[in-house]
Amino acid sequence: AASERHYDLEIHLARPADAARINALLSAIAGVRKVEPYGQTTVARVRADGLSIEGSHLDGSHGAISLATLNPHSNFLVLPMQAGRALDAANVDEVVLNHKAQAAFAAVQIGDQISLGMDGRAARLRVVGFAKQTMIGAIAYVTPATYQKITGQNDDYGKYRLDMQDHSPAAVEAVAAQIESVLEKQHFYVSGKITERQLRNEVDGH
Repeated sequence: AASERHYDLEIHLARPADAARINALLSAIAGVRKVEPYGQTTVARVRADGLSIEGSHLDGSHGAISLATLNPHSNFLVLPMQAGRALDAANVDEVVLNHKAQAAFAAVQIGDQISLGMDGRAARLRVVGFAKQTMIGAIAYVTPATYQKITGQNDDYGKYRLDMQDHSPAAVEAVAAQIESVLEKQHFYVSGKITERQLRNEVDGH
């Protein structure tokens, strides 16, 4: 699972903020090499009879499907493709399903269309690839443009991933503390942050 991730830090803001402004603030901090916003939200499977299924477990997370952005021009997250192809930035309404999301759709094949919905809206997406991921839930990956179309979201994002110049744990922790300070001075508050090392330790422990 760790081999799929190529970033050092993930931060969550208390409220979504303009991605361009956050990018400018964080990119100016010494030690930060690259910043990338990403979106992720729970969506429902919309069946042919109109019934929408958001999850199958009472905890509200297991059995649910997440819709997440995947930037085709970025290497922050590299999916191990099993079939089909990766997302193409030039195309909208395409989706790559990881193997758990694939299992949620009976007999889905490359080229088929699936329906995902949220807030009373439904979108038809063409499946272009399947990916095998380890230690992660069911995720349907789409480009940022497709994500904004489905969710109705603008350029405000609450989640950001960062690549550092120095990947050592001590350096990443130091820059993370500076990032939180810089953002708070501009009245952007961090509700959570996790380094790659922390994430790996938590997943290993799980």
